[in-house]
Amino acid sequence: MLTTMRALVVLAVALPVLARGEGFEVKELVHATWDGVTVFHAVNKTVIQDILDEYHQISSNGHNPPQLFIPPNPMAPGDLKGYEHVAYLDFGVETFLEFEGAPVASRPCAAVSIPLLAAEPDGPPAYSLVIAKVCQRTGIESIPRANIALPYVEIDEVQITEEGAILCHGNERMLVSFRRYTDPCEDTSFVVQAEFDDYMEFDMQMGALTPNFGGCDDQKLGDNRFCDIVRVIRCEHGDIGPNFCQSAWHSKDKRVCKAEVTIDEVTPYFRDLLLLGADPVKMIAAATATGHFNIGIKFPCI
Repeated sequence: MLTTMRALVVLAVALPVLARGEGFEVKELVHATWDGVTVFHAVNKTVIQDILDEYHQISSNGHNPPQLFIPPNPMAPGDLKGYEHVAYLDFGVETFLEFEGAPVASRPCAAVSIPLLAAEPDGPPAYSLVIAKVCQRTGIESIPRANIALPYVEIDEVQITEEGAILCHGNERMLVSFRRYTDPCEDTSFVVQAEFDDYMEFDMQMGALTPNFGGCDDQKLGDNRFCDIVRVIRCEHGDIGPNFCQSAWHSKDKRVCKAEVTIDEVTPYFRDLLLLGADPVKMIAAATATGHFNIGIKFPCI
């Protein structure tokens, strides 16, 4: 289904540019580490299509608004019915290396995304629409959000451990249990197909209508590589959006192992926010991953 992506080539220019195939450029922004669990679940295609239509309508106020489509036969992990598409939840801790020592350099967050989307009705899957990046409210707005293309949602509490996750917002909450098969590491190939894993490594993520660059305006943050690159982008390109996206790719130290995820409790707020629906959640695959990765920005995205 997916052609193998070309190896990353770093070009020697003032602003790092990563090339992956003809007509594909990503400007590298930030280095980070990740330690977390991903679980894939089935969502009715009608629900997904309504979300894609709403996203296109909201972004239509900007120049060249992006439009995404559900491919006819996307390859996905697990057993999907003809009326289903896949979504996935991430629970984990990111550490942005450019901000080490800052109050929120490391931050536990959850996220919900719709992967395997195309730029044309019959096009190959190459994009993900991130519905929400859910983090604990810190009261500190001056730190840049290095996941520049993701729509952030701040809630009262996010706790993530080796054994599970707790999300709380007012009287609403979600309790999740993990089982990570990391010692020894059990292969995920029987639940996550190789083509899908390749796509997840290189897909373009979008969701926010404008990049989250605001923290770089705070002089208290001091000099850092992320904001230095942001200033160059702003100088050369001005406002960016809504047709932009980010890519997150791993270095060779990435370690992916089998995992099991159980949703022990979830109230209506988190069911709606995380695309879990009112019916029992159909889990189709899970994995735990650790390693270094880079985040880059691509514009225009489509």
